[in-house]
Amino acid sequence: MSIVMTQMAGALELQFGPFRLFPRQRLLLHSNTPLRLGSRAREILFALVERAGEIVMKRELIKRVWPNTIVEEGTLRVHVNSLRRALGCGKSGVRYVENVAGRGYVFIAPVTRRDETRVSDPGIPVPLTRMIGRDAIFSTLASRLVRARSLRQRLLTIVGPGGSGKTTVAANLADRLRTSYTDGVRFIDLAECADPAQAVADAVGSGPGAGEPLLRVEQLLRKKQTLLVLDNCERVVGSATTLAENLLRIAPGLHILATSREPLRTQSEWLLHLDPLDLPGHESGLTAEQALEFPAIQLFVERAMASRDDFELTDANVSQVVDICRELDGLPLAIELAAARVGLFGLREIQSRLHDPLSLLTQGCRTAAPRHQTLRATLDWSYATLSDIERIALRRLSLFDRSFDLSSAVMEIADATITATDVADIVAGLASKSLLVRQEVGGRTLYRFLMTTRAYALACSIDHGLR
Repeated sequence: MSIVMTQMAGALELQFGPFRLFPRQRLLLHSNTPLRLGSRAREILFALVERAGEIVMKRELIKRVWPNTIVEEGTLRVHVNSLRRALGCGKSGVRYVENVAGRGYVFIAPVTRRDETRVSDPGIPVPLTRMIGRDAIFSTLASRLVRARSLRQRLLTIVGPGGSGKTTVAANLADRLRTSYTDGVRFIDLAECADPAQAVADAVGSGPGAGEPLLRVEQLLRKKQTLLVLDNCERVVGSATTLAENLLRIAPGLHILATSREPLRTQSEWLLHLDPLDLPGHESGLTAEQALEFPAIQLFVERAMASRDDFELTDANVSQVVDICRELDGLPLAIELAAARVGLFGLREIQSRLHDPLSLLTQGCRTAAPRHQTLRATLDWSYATLSDIERIALRRLSLFDRSFDLSSAVMEIADATITATDVADIVAGLASKSLLVRQEVGGRTLYRFLMTTRAYALACSIDHGLR
């Protein structure tokens, strides 16, 4: 056994470049963000890092990664390439894994052994997959929070449709900024919460006691410099808004980061809309390498590789992957659910089933919140926040398979009980709640559905007799 491997057996953390490797937890972080690898690529990484600086022969890697199985060297090469892409090898001249022709591979970056450090504050969920395609919005949020005191906008709300990745962005940001707040960061999930004030009281350490929860929280936070993350505000948006306003009024050192499918609509709120992931345009002849420049494609490929070890994006299948991601409007949850089915159906079958996304996009991670395990559950969650009239309007609007304007919406929705004025407010409300996409085209305001939302609304229409 090499000296490096002997040290690693007792090591709690290994660092190389911007990466932190926790062998006991089988966890790899990139700048504090968990980086998910396929199981084969992950095992190759451990094998190489254990013997950093030494050549690890191909036969040794194959024996370790595929015990009792005969595989070709080409299969090993595919997973090494996957590992290199995940680590960013080749970007800005950075290299970690070097090929030794005819022999094997060597991990060439310096590896530093450190004592175990805290991965995250208690209560901040650590995502098990890396954040993809959100670098710009992440940087914008971080800088805005830093400058929030002088701007007098200490409430930032990330708004977007269900499955767009709001919680992932918020959790990563909270973990990144935890050392910037003297009194720490508190992450409160309001998804199943009846009383946001009590949830905050529990999170900040007040807990049950005499008096109103809000008064206890105010007393505790009045002189603190704290970041509160209020996640999933949409189900309790009224009480969450009142809570945020009261806390910001009495605690000048408090910042609040909220996530919601609709704005909180407070006086000092700053909104940041989380759009779907970027996709390639409709140009033909796109190569696999070119397609991987787009976050939606990166996400699909990474999750597909986790579902099926031998999956690889190639010039032959790139058009299928692009079409799937485009049909799903670049929505992260929908892409993840589709990619998770690659091992069962393959790309061609997934394409053919996208006409019924509600039945295809199921079987998400068992440990995810129930509303994120299927597409229907995610949309059920949004549908439950609507009034009866909003539900009727959504079902009637599902007849539009392309963009529409307000006058067209009036023709479909208005009846003896819903006036044209009502329709304007209803459509604006559905857009505010991330169930319609609002866009300006040639000086006109148009609305459209995401494909997955329209499929859900159509299903609801059928359930209600096309009403």
